[in-house]
Amino acid sequence: MMTYQDIYTQVQNLCNDTDANTLTIIKSWINQTQENLLAYRLDLTETSSTQNTVASQANYNTPYNYGKMYAVTVTVGSVAYPVTFIEDEVLWRNLIARGASYTSDIPQFCYISDGQFYLYPTPSSSGNTITQYYHKIVKRMSAADYTTGNISAIANGATTVTGSGTTFTSAMVGRFINITSDGYWYEIDTFTNTTTIDTKKNFAGTTIAAGSEAYTIGEMPLIPEAYHELLIWRPTALYYMQKGEEATAKNFWMQYDGGYSIGVRKDPGAMLDMFLNDRRAKFESAIISGDMLKVKQEVGLRDPNAYPLNLTS
Repeated sequence: MMTYQDIYTQVQNLCNDTDANTLTIIKSWINQTQENLLAYRLDLTETSSTQNTVASQANYNTPYNYGKMYAVTVTVGSVAYPVTFIEDEVLWRNLIARGASYTSDIPQFCYISDGQFYLYPTPSSSGNTITQYYHKIVKRMSAADYTTGNISAIANGATTVTGSGTTFTSAMVGRFINITSDGYWYEIDTFTNTTTIDTKKNFAGTTIAAGSEAYTIGEMPLIPEAYHELLIWRPTALYYMQKGEEATAKNFWMQYDGGYSIGVRKDPGAMLDMFLNDRRAKFESAIISGDMLKVKQEVGLRDPNAYPLNLTS
């Protein structure tokens, strides 16, 4: 994996330009490139958040990083009820005008406007779980790598990392830590204090006790590791285009998208084409996809509860 600092350092090296103003532009291009790539691959931005219903309250805030909602459920007891979206404002207003006082623990419709979503009928009880499934807005990368101090303790199979001479901060949650002797990257899940953090996954390396291990905490792109070089090729191509060095720029465009951005080909090629068509961030085996009705017809899915009764041997 390449950290944000690894990426902008490589672009600087390829451009042979360490000017501070140029670096600011390079960093902007890197973030812009990731935003463009994620616009093609919305599956990489899928996330969810929850909040509880409030009795007689129809409106709720969308998540802070909300981009576009694609599903909402309300869980009552152990059953999650899906809610249907209404996009037309006139239809929504007509609906609530006809039954503004209707309440139910099982809302049927949802309308989104001005940073809030509205449920209809209005929830009648508090404490039921609303789950919002949405595409998140990705925060722009900005943090340089952090390597101050060392790692003094972490057990194999554990998540608690203890540092010595470190100044861990809450802002590091969501970044990744790499302990040099282990070599793998682990996402930071929680911050306790300046010398203690926890990772999301268990440490797979050899137990460190009273040690003095070198480490790196870095901010990672959201796009899969295999495609981190896309964040190098495009900014470098843009740099040389800005300099008027079109031949050099073309070399990097060819690595990025096969020259699609400069009209060499009609469709994206090279690494960008692989990125656009790669869904293995989630699956590597054969999967069922597409419209469920079509799947049922072609694959023959059946209700698993509709099994024969009273069979005898």
